[in-house]
Amino acid sequence: MKFLGRERLNRLFRLAVFTLIALGVVLLIPRATGQTGAAPAPGAPAAPAAADLPWRPFIDPINVHESWFLLLVPMAFGVAVVYKAVRMQELNRYWMHVIYMTAQIVIAMILLGAATYLIVIRFAPFIASY
Repeated sequence: MKFLGRERLNRLFRLAVFTLIALGVVLLIPRATGQTGAAPAPGAPAAPAAADLPWRPFIDPINVHESWFLLLVPMAFGVAVVYKAVRMQELNRYWMHVIYMTAQIVIAMILLGAATYLIVIRFAPFIASY
């Protein structure tokens, strides 16, 4: 049994090539849409407005600063699905375990946030005043 047989090396090579192509495409997107950051040459057409450009994941983050806490539930659900799929030996009542773990994660995060608030905002200034 060979660890790195011919087929596996071919698959690794194809994966490396496709990864480099994808990286090149992602790095070239700003130049293709006129977002190089350089000043336009005199007489050149103006760069497109920001609203006209496509959304570029990992480069232009989504603005969720006011409602970031709503992303806690999908994140906790995803963690619970993967964790329970890996750790459970039998998948009897799988979704019940996933929902239970999602609730545990969300409640734990709320309690940790409340504890951090109490320590940093209430307790630390009280200690610093002495």
